[in-house]
Amino acid sequence: MERYSYGDAKDAEGWPGPTNAKTAVLKGRRWLESLGNIIVRVKILPESIETKPEELLNKVEKSITKVASVQRHAVEPIAFGLNALIVDFRIEDAEGGTDPLEEAISKVEGVGSMEVLGVSRASTKL
Repeated sequence: MERYSYGDAKDAEGWPGPTNAKTAVLKGRRWLESLGNIIVRVKILPESIETKPEELLNKVEKSITKVASVQRHAVEPIAFGLNALIVDFRIEDAEGGTDPLEEAISKVEGVGSMEVLGVSRASTKL
């Protein structure tokens, strides 16, 4: 039964039957759901030097909640006090690709420009 040990048995509480079988079913479903996700790395430049990266990230997070989720981010100094945000977003691998994410980000107040740096399956690292 080692091959079914995808996680805790506590996730399957309340299910009838052996705990190992319940755990295998739940963890198997999560694994299948993760196959349809991709990570999109985006470089976002603010409109002005006065825009703080943390504030811009908060605005972007609020605007993309229906489209994607932020996995991780970093601030990259560009020049003369201008900082870019490098953000990894998790989105579903669906028709339209990164277009809905790009549209949502471009509508955020304070975003000067954006560029998709990379796209990868969620199970791999960029």
